[in-house]
Amino acid sequence: MQQKGNIVETILIAAGGTGGHLFPAQALAEELSEKGFKILFAGSGLQGNRFFNSQSFPYRDIPSISPFTGWRSLLKAPWIWGRGIRNSLKMLEEHSPSLVIGFGSYHTFPILAAASWKKIPFVLFEPDSHPGRVNRLFSKRARFTAVQFDEMDAGLKGNMYCVEPLVRRMMRVDRQKACNYFSLDVKKKTLLVFGGSQGALSLNRYLKNLTPRLKQCKNEWQLLHFTGLKENWQEIEQGYRSHQMTACVKPFEQRMEYAWSLADLLLSRSGATTIAEQLFFGVPAIFIPFPHATADHQAKNAELMVKKEAAFTVREEKGCESALLSLLEDLMNNSLALEQMKQALLLLKEERGRMRMSELILREVGVQAGRDDD
Repeated sequence: MQQKGNIVETILIAAGGTGGHLFPAQALAEELSEKGFKILFAGSGLQGNRFFNSQSFPYRDIPSISPFTGWRSLLKAPWIWGRGIRNSLKMLEEHSPSLVIGFGSYHTFPILAAASWKKIPFVLFEPDSHPGRVNRLFSKRARFTAVQFDEMDAGLKGNMYCVEPLVRRMMRVDRQKACNYFSLDVKKKTLLVFGGSQGALSLNRYLKNLTPRLKQCKNEWQLLHFTGLKENWQEIEQGYRSHQMTACVKPFEQRMEYAWSLADLLLSRSGATTIAEQLFFGVPAIFIPFPHATADHQAKNAELMVKKEAAFTVREEKGCESALLSLLEDLMNNSLALEQMKQALLLLKEERGRMRMSELILREVGVQAGRDDD
């Protein structure tokens, strides 16, 4: 139990939004909780967020807004931020956290502003190769910023450490068990398709259009496709069946370790969490970066993995379906290329010199405790 005197130390984790922010935040929270810290989450939109496990962690919903979605949001931002900062100041006064950990995005802005105002130490985690606005803004005042890409774009200031990817608590599952879970064929290779935590309608459309051309691979390959909640997944499943392709189609999957353990090739967006899990499970990938991502950070994430020879990328633009088909056919008929990509991922995973984020947090809290004792 991490204690300051007779009081269990509290760490406040500021996070919100999509799974790309909340999944790594909860992975770290589990580690720190096991080390004896009391964890409190705070951020905007946590209540009812399907990517946040509100049963596992106490939380406070803090008002915030992005000012970059139109003139109305720009006018509202000062008032909503003001309310969010006031609520954050009260929360910090009530819980007296030893440390605040920010996971980026506008959801965390009021909390980091309040922590900075009260001179409560805070650290940041930046999952992408291009840092977001909030992390750039607060990085100079942070004790440090942890990153998972060793080739970061400029923009972060202050101390920076490259850490092991923060991955949801997952273990590799036996292939037969994974096949049984999805009712798939253990003798066939599996193409895993999903669009990240929010799905991707364009990826679904590409697969729908390319299915007749891919059926030549149906004797050796099968599909595991998570469409996202906005798609008619039954229609996509029927399309695969009409071409006699073995497939499991679902709108969403909580037990992603089963999917990753079965995958021989990934087709996906290139969000930071997806890449962290790709690296953890060692699955070769074709990335189609989300073209409207802030500062094109998904394309930059994908380019780094291409540079490491662990992935290919196809930009979402006119004519990209033919490029995607060509790449899929090449890889699905080339076991040697897939094996070489797996070896590249293994080398990446075994790179030395990376610390665990939790170890850095323990060290930082120890430093703060030492200062309090002086």
